Amino acid sequence: MSENTVPELLAHILETYCNINYLRDDWSESVKRVLNNPTFPEKAIQFRKQLVDAILLRTITPNQYEKLTDEDFDTPEELEERLRELWKDLYGDEPVSLTDS
Repeated sequence: MSENTVPELLAHILETYCNINYLRDDWSESVKRVLNNPTFPEKAIQFRKQLVDAILLRTITPNQYEKLTDEDFDTPEELEERLRELWKDLYGDEPVSLTDS
C-alpha cells in the first residue's frame, strides 16, 4: 500500500520549523508569524485543517513524519500524541475538531 502525499503546507512547516536538528526555542512563534501573514490569510486556515486531518484522520505516517523532521515514532499512536503536542503549542486548549477546521 502506498502512502498518500503529505499536504505541501503541513510538510513545509514540519520540515522547516519542527526538524529536531534545527528546532529553536521560538519555533511556535515563528510558525504563528508565517501562518498569520496578512498577505496570505488562507494559509492559517489551510494549515489548521491539515494538522487536524493529520491528528484525527492520520493523513501522515510515522515514516513520513520522520523524513520531514528526523524524529522517529514507532506507531501512529505515538505520532498522534506528538501532533497533539504541536497543536497545543500552537492553539492552546482549543479542541482538535474536524467541524471547526
